[in-house]
Amino acid sequence: MNDTHAPDSAILLSETTWCTMADVDAAGIIYYASALRWAERLSTNWMRSIGYPYSRLFAESIATPAVSVKVDYHSHINLDDSIRLDLSVAHIGTSSFTFRTEIFVGQDEAPAVAARVTHVFARYEHPSQNPDKDGAHSKATPIPERLRSALEAGYRPKEVTRRP
Repeated sequence: MNDTHAPDSAILLSETTWCTMADVDAAGIIYYASALRWAERLSTNWMRSIGYPYSRLFAESIATPAVSVKVDYHSHINLDDSIRLDLSVAHIGTSSFTFRTEIFVGQDEAPAVAARVTHVFARYEHPSQNPDKDGAHSKATPIPERLRSALEAGYRPKEVTRRP
């Protein structure tokens, strides 16, 4: 399979929230890891909406470990700022895919923060499954066709149930 570059405009999931006390540092501006937590929440909710909740994947000995993370901070996000989180696909490979999360403050048109997280679709073996091996082992495997199709099409769920 050839690598695919998903269209930049395909927003998979969008959420509006605000920057809480848990999201900021002592100066009252975004704590650097908050962007990754927001990105993870969006990608987890999207995966669940297409029938791939992580609990199901783990039960099938499948994981999607993050193998690359890049976050660019363009402007401050402050305590109590209204923010919009947009999830899209930046890249689709044979066994990997990259989600892009852009975080906008208020009505700003340019993102304050942009995060890219690349995941590899992998089969894994937990140490309890094979006591003769040390630690967990994983091997990249092609992205399932259903997931690939949703990524390529920019599937946007009608409704997503969000866990708090």
